[in-house]
Amino acid sequence: MDTARLLQSQFKTMLYTAGQSVLVHNNWNTATASTFELRGLKSWLVSNPAQIVFQFSRRVEIGPGSVLQTKGGQDLWKAIEVKDHLVGREYIKFEVWVASLIP
Repeated sequence: MDTARLLQSQFKTMLYTAGQSVLVHNNWNTATASTFELRGLKSWLVSNPAQIVFQFSRRVEIGPGSVLQTKGGQDLWKAIEVKDHLVGREYIKFEVWVASLIP
């Protein structure tokens, strides 16, 4: 198995075992607000535990300004940056870097 497929497989296994439902609120607090739900993984940087990142197995409609929330949780997170992770031409995961949003 090549490196990209191995990384994809490992990430999907981690997402399946440790992931949770994440609500994505686009156009937060506006008349055109919309929400959708998908499985994601909430994590942090080892070098900076205060830096939270949500990871997904595919690219979704999330951009800077979107608000993320773990389903059932009260914490809100504002997307500040999104990143695609590829190895060669193989898609591995989609990351959304966030900052705490006080409701």
